[in-house]
Amino acid sequence: MTNQPTHFTRRSVMINRFLYTLFVVLSVYFLVITNDISSAMTNLGLALVFDPFDQKVMWADRPMYQRAWLLIHVGVVFALFVWMLIG
Repeated sequence: MTNQPTHFTRRSVMINRFLYTLFVVLSVYFLVITNDISSAMTNLGLALVFDPFDQKVMWADRPMYQRAWLLIHVGVVFALFVWMLIG
């Protein structure tokens, strides 16, 4: 159990969601507008650092949609990596 107040944890989750969204939007910008696959892949991978869901919840306890979202996100990062190597 942590001694952090509840409003601190909610604020932390909101900040992480904002930063996650920012990095995802930045990666879409690099991919669509500038056609820079390596920057898009890097920013999309960095977005995973800012888990948009509650980090206190263990992987096995997360709902299926959260696990699927994060696994698809990692899959897209790997697909961009392969695309970058091939192209």
